[in-house]
Amino acid sequence: MLEEALEAEPSSGLPDSSGAVLAATQSLAGSGSMELDASLSAAQPSARAPQETQETTETTETRAATMPTAGPRSLAPLQEGMLARKHDVEGSGKKASNRSWNNLYCVLKPGQLFVYKDAKSFGHAVTFHGEDPLGLAGAAWEPLANYKKKKHVFKLRLRDGSEYLFQCKDEDELQRWGQAVGTAVLAQEGAEPAESAGLKAQSLPPPPTSTAATPPPPPPPPPPPPPPRPNPAPPRRTRSQRRSSSPRRSERER
Repeated sequence: MLEEALEAEPSSGLPDSSGAVLAATQSLAGSGSMELDASLSAAQPSARAPQETQETTETTETRAATMPTAGPRSLAPLQEGMLARKHDVEGSGKKASNRSWNNLYCVLKPGQLFVYKDAKSFGHAVTFHGEDPLGLAGAAWEPLANYKKKKHVFKLRLRDGSEYLFQCKDEDELQRWGQAVGTAVLAQEGAEPAESAGLKAQSLPPPPTSTAATPPPPPPPPPPPPPPRPNPAPPRRTRSQRRSSSPRRSERER
């Protein structure tokens, strides 16, 4: 009986141990595949990171290249305040159709003069009746001391021939606006040559490059011969020499 029991125990326990080993092997294989998938998913973002960084850099550079440069509206004002304005003469030389005076908030910037209804409209960037700014390239400022209808008036004449009158509240404000207008005109005149020079430099073709050796310059011509020296004058003879060289007179001649 004992021998039968001993022989039955190994045979009865073998199927259980083999099944446990198979289950452990499957669990290890599953855990290994899970760890491999996790490592691959962790490595994929790191491989995409340089490409995403490069695309972000290229997008930023493209936006920076296409963004417009700062215009005159973004420049700091040289002078601003309420002035009375009158459009006196049009560009054709005729009197303006509307020559009435208007109290406007004027903002002077380098090269341009903006007009608004008031300071609030200036804050909202809404010009008076949607007017474009006055270009000050080639403009001239002139105080009108003999203007009888109003005091402290100056005239602004633009390049196209149109003229505008502005009235200040006192003489000090008139001088401040005059100096500011002069600065704005000079700033515009200085910017135009620089822009035109830049355009010319961009339009000119590059100089041709030549690989051939440059020939040496020709030798200089020989110097001219010296002028001939004049013959020296013969020495002046004395009276005794002249007497000795002259033939003697004959006796008859004596």
